[in-house]
Amino acid sequence: MPAVNSSQSIPKLSCDKALESRNRYTPTDCFETFAFPLTVAESARAEAEQSGEQYYEHRRQTMLARQLGLTRTYNLFHNRECADADIATFRDLHAAIDRAILACYGWMDLDPGHGLHANERGQVRYTVSPTTRREILGHLLALNLEIAAREASTRGQS
Repeated sequence: MPAVNSSQSIPKLSCDKALESRNRYTPTDCFETFAFPLTVAESARAEAEQSGEQYYEHRRQTMLARQLGLTRTYNLFHNRECADADIATFRDLHAAIDRAILACYGWMDLDPGHGLHANERGQVRYTVSPTTRREILGHLLALNLEIAAREASTRGQS
């Protein structure tokens, strides 16, 4: 499956490490060990890819039109007081990616509850609700344990 997730999307939830007050990601700690879906329906994969492309292009156009870099663009994205049309669309596209990724996992029963929510550091971020975040992390843990059991079983058969 192509990497369509923005830095604020669902896979980010279990890969946070602090670097000063920011998040940092390392391939060995996050992506190489992440519990990706075991199978993905072609329609879900295509939707995730299309959502990612739309998000990327809208973000690029917003940054160009506003003459802003990523940090300042995301500062607007997470600002409760910013209701500008381009930023509202940016948030909608972000939510669409999250819903598409949930579909890739087969977790369409989860209500993302997107909105501006405070994180553990008290920072307001546009993301899934805290309740949904915990549910997603629980699902990812269960999937990770399932994958580990399959790998252990495969090693035991060798």
